[in-house]
Order: sequence, then structure tokens, then C-alpha cells
Amino acid sequence: VTQALSGGIPASSLTAELINGSGGSIAGFTPVSVNGSGDITTVDVSNLTSVHNVAGVTSVGVSDGASVVIITAGKLQNVNTLTFGSAVFISKTGGLTQSYPTIGVDGFVSGDYVVKVGITSKNQITPANVDLLINIHLVGQL
Repeated sequence: VTQALSGGIPASSLTAELINGSGGSIAGFTPVSVNGSGDITTVDVSNLTSVHNVAGVTSVGVSDGASVVIITAGKLQNVNTLTFGSAVFISKTGGLTQSYPTIGVDGFVSGDYVVKVGITSKNQITPANVDLLINIHLVGQL
């Protein structure tokens, strides 16, 4: 049995608390990478360094300069903007998408990178809610 930490993060998830150094706010449930200063910023799928430095997904929204818990692996609960049983990728705009990135679709162009964030599943406590099982890896380049 897994105990939940604050914010709906199961104790079985791997987390890190980092500072938002993006220059703006970052919404909750947003993939982030670590920049050259060691802070988090949103992911740019057209930039290899940004893609290689993907660290996790924000647990909540965060303003610039503030710290936030990111989930680096494991389960992020109640991501109800997604649907059950689908792979989740980083979108061209840096958010989450369940559409496989393809050239000419949703802004993707040749040379962009495909990053799989994980897969969705049913929440064990509230079966109508969607959880994101995070297992980030680079799929390839378009």
C-alpha cells in the first residue's frame, strides 16, 4: 500500500525540489528540463540540450523564482486532462499530449525530438481519475 505525500504524490514516486528559472510561470503537470544554471525551465523539443535535460513533470504550478516538487519517475495522480491507457509525449509547445508527434501536425517540423513522458492509468482510489505513470525517454528525432 502506498501512502500519499502532499499534493497527491504517492510515496513510491521519485521527486526533486527545484527552482523555476524560466523567467515566467510554469503550469502544473508540465514537463521541465534543467538549464545551465541548475534551475528548471519548460522543454523545447527542437533543442537537443533541452530534450537531453528533461528532469520530470511539475506536480503543481509554480511562479518564476519559486521552488516546486517535480516527479522524475513514478506516479503523478489526478492528471484528468488526459485519457486512460495512452502513451503521453511532450508537445511542440512543451506541454503534455497523447498524440504521437508527427511532422506537420500540431507544429512539429523535421528535426524536432520525440520524448515519451509515460503512460496513463486508472487512479486506484478514485477510478474515474487519470494517473500518469512517468518513465521519460527520448524516442528519436523527426
